[in-house]
Amino acid sequence: MKSSAAELESASGRRAFWLRWVAANSIGEALGLGAVALAGYLVVHHLTEPATLPGRLAWASLFVAFGAFEGAVVGWFQASVLASALPELSRWAWTRRTIFGAVAAWALGMAPSAVIGLLEVPGATAGPPAPGMPLPLEMLLACALGLVAGPLLAAFQAPLLSAATGGKAWWLKANALAWAAGMPLIFLVADRVPTGAGVATIAGLVFATLLVTGALVGAVHGAFLVQRLGSSVLRSGH
Repeated sequence: MKSSAAELESASGRRAFWLRWVAANSIGEALGLGAVALAGYLVVHHLTEPATLPGRLAWASLFVAFGAFEGAVVGWFQASVLASALPELSRWAWTRRTIFGAVAAWALGMAPSAVIGLLEVPGATAGPPAPGMPLPLEMLLACALGLVAGPLLAAFQAPLLSAATGGKAWWLKANALAWAAGMPLIFLVADRVPTGAGVATIAGLVFATLLVTGALVGAVHGAFLVQRLGSSVLRSGH
């Protein structure tokens, strides 16, 4: 049963909206980012990363394009829930802006590898593999990436919420905290996929991880969203 904005006036209504938002983000990330992760895995394991600058740029562009797919899926699931509280919200506008944000976030994530590729010396012999990064440092870097990528994604969505919630900065903060919490879980699992695991095993692991990650991210920025939308409804006297 669909809710209306008035549902947010009650504690039970806000909780129901929050649960739908968490579920939408969980499923959206599992399907959207899950498909991207599997596509990326197949590309990396079946194609050789190019050594030339044009090739590296094309390689990075492919993964950025994957990000557009993630944005489309997640954006549509989010918009389907938001529309119940904000009937004036255009689902396509929200989805489109989520695509822009996802593309920007993926471009940011691919930039380091592209720069490193430019600094490689042609013909240089590879040395021994670098030692693994300590887990605490890896988790810290994952949090830092979430703190940057989250607001970048949200920056494109925020204008659509500002009129109803009285500002934009809160949505950037909400996404920074949400992805700072969720990104370490992705890194933790991604670096520990069993050696020699089949595609079916990897797909199941990816789906389960992103289902949990999406729920965690949605729970954090969903709490901000419910508070803002609920306060807006109460102020308006609806």
